[in-house]
Amino acid sequence: MDYKEALDFLLNLELFGVKLGLTNITKFLERLGNPQNSYSSIHIGGTNGKGSVAAMIESMLVINGYKVGKFTSPHLVQYRERFRINKEKIPEEYIADFVSDHRDYIKEEKITFFETATALAFQMFKDEKVDFGIAEVGLGGRLDATNLLKPEVSVITQIALDHLKVLGDTIEKIAAEKAGIIKQGVPVVTSASDPRAVNILESRAEELGTSVVRVGFPDDFEIRSISLSSTGFSYGVNSGERKLYETNMIGGHMVENAALALRTLDVLKDREVVKNIDHNGDGLRDVYWKGRFHIIDGSPKLIFDVAHNPNGMKAFADTLESVLPGRKFTVVFGVLQRRDFDLLFDQLARFTKYLVICKPNTGRAAVIEEIVSNAISHNLKFTVIENVAGAFDSAIENVASNDYLIVTGSHFTLGEVYSHIGFEI
Repeated sequence: MDYKEALDFLLNLELFGVKLGLTNITKFLERLGNPQNSYSSIHIGGTNGKGSVAAMIESMLVINGYKVGKFTSPHLVQYRERFRINKEKIPEEYIADFVSDHRDYIKEEKITFFETATALAFQMFKDEKVDFGIAEVGLGGRLDATNLLKPEVSVITQIALDHLKVLGDTIEKIAAEKAGIIKQGVPVVTSASDPRAVNILESRAEELGTSVVRVGFPDDFEIRSISLSSTGFSYGVNSGERKLYETNMIGGHMVENAALALRTLDVLKDREVVKNIDHNGDGLRDVYWKGRFHIIDGSPKLIFDVAHNPNGMKAFADTLESVLPGRKFTVVFGVLQRRDFDLLFDQLARFTKYLVICKPNTGRAAVIEEIVSNAISHNLKFTVIENVAGAFDSAIENVASNDYLIVTGSHFTLGEVYSHIGFEI
């Protein structure tokens, strides 16, 4: 089996859908000899910012001399993006060999797409003899396939309303699912600020005999500068002992993510899991994580951001206002179906001059009529070109060479444009 055949097999597993639960993944990992117990791990849940925090922790650990595996989802262009060793995508041959070895079992047991990816990642971490395996929760937490990890620390980013049909329609219900990654005696580090979510996390941690370390503004960090190339901030557990840092990730929300990542390494050092964190600043200046206020220079310049829910879109709008104040842009926009388009459009309208609505190539894409209805209700000028590449080509022809064109919405939309312009993640 070659890589293309393996990839076709994996993509066909999406027909099994999303099945939250730990039965399948428990059996699969037992079959593999429970590789997830062969290395120290860091488990990251939350609503927005999981991937950014994972990439920041990865970058800092690598620069400090540790070998690091990272598993994130979804990918933008290539499936291999999900699996990295010291920031590098794993070889196609590894994926092909893993699928070839286990395809009969996967078919017989109806293992899902994400369960297979999780097992592949955990086995890869073992085979590569990593010092740390970082895993981002796929959906929720309590019943997510990654929840077989026994991590050194559980990290939970901000908690907001998202995936309402699956996780519940209140902050309390969603927080309870996210709190499901908390383990007996394992410390929790969180940037969650909604009191309802924090109460859920702290109650669950108390039940399991552990503590919650909260990272918050202004006690732990302060934004110093935001530009089109970097974000400067100060961080310290005590406000009088702050150090200055800079990250190539752009936006005030990235300071919160960076502070959460820094505090995670502080906790690991306190537990003597890591010894060296002297080069954290260098790691934060060189984070590799595309699709988050990612600028590609050209004529026009392009800005990519996977702002696919209201909180993410607000963070994106706030960042645009910080670095390009008062300006409005042509925006290529394609997103998956959700319940809260009105809230999403409240933020999208803040920076949109002209909207080019498209439909990403997935069965979960939003109904165009619903997107159009929200564009009209928010008084946006727009056109509809369902094909993503066609929408991008049309938009770029009508943007001045010294201006910016924005591509935002779902990972699928950004991935199709990245692929169309030949940008490899």
